[in-house]
Amino acid sequence: MACGFFGEDRVLFEGVPAVVTVRPYLPHNGGHVDVPVTQWPVHALFHSFAVAELTGLDLRRNRQVTACWQLIRAGIPIVTLVTDLPGSQRLAYVGMDNRAAGATAAYLMGQWLGDRPGDVLVTLSRGFFRGEEEREMGFQGAMRTRYPDRSMIEIDNSDGLDETMRGLVLAALDSNPHISAVYSIGGGNMAIVEAFASRQRTYSVFIAHDLDHDNMRLLRAGRISAVLHHDLRQDMRQACYAVMQAHNALPGAVYSWPSNIHIITPYNMPAPALSVDGGTQ
Repeated sequence: MACGFFGEDRVLFEGVPAVVTVRPYLPHNGGHVDVPVTQWPVHALFHSFAVAELTGLDLRRNRQVTACWQLIRAGIPIVTLVTDLPGSQRLAYVGMDNRAAGATAAYLMGQWLGDRPGDVLVTLSRGFFRGEEEREMGFQGAMRTRYPDRSMIEIDNSDGLDETMRGLVLAALDSNPHISAVYSIGGGNMAIVEAFASRQRTYSVFIAHDLDHDNMRLLRAGRISAVLHHDLRQDMRQACYAVMQAHNALPGAVYSWPSNIHIITPYNMPAPALSVDGGTQ
């Protein structure tokens, strides 16, 4: 069975008793490497492909689309994972509806802020990451529609690095005394929290994405209000099912599969998350 998976995030996948054949196109140092057709167990395929994968950088989007066309002409179905690739003629997209996620963040932000004054700091790692861009558009659009009097301050180009993010947030706080809430799209949340603390500033609402170690710690400490999360393992399973359906190995039509957006608070973190660092604190 031949298949192609295009995605953005590194994903660890629980293995299942199946074997597939992969012919991936792997950009590397601005070019690409050709990987021979090899049979791998599914768990090894997804782990290796995710580590060396197509990272979703828009600077390489044209090459990715071209690669998809080549694979499709060879009869290989393409499923985009986590980040979609418009124009690629892919078979299906599996992942979060990023615009809906951004709009959800705006709804929560407005409900929790209420009538309290203050501007919202919106942070990205890179504005040209498609997933982040769509979250930002969903957030900005919903905020302007529902809360037109609320100002938003945007910073990007941090690459999600703590040191860079800390400096950008410090500069934003120094230039705007009215920032009172944060929507973090691109990570670096520990640095954001530290920047507020170093300026002895507080925030009323902090909404982030993805249930990683830093965000779990910040949730438990009450430094983040909520995390928007989706089940990456379930996404990988659904992507695999879509490819198997394309080869008539499973019944049913192939269609895009939007991930459920889970709103995670300190009181409903998934069980594996609660066991990190020896359990809840």
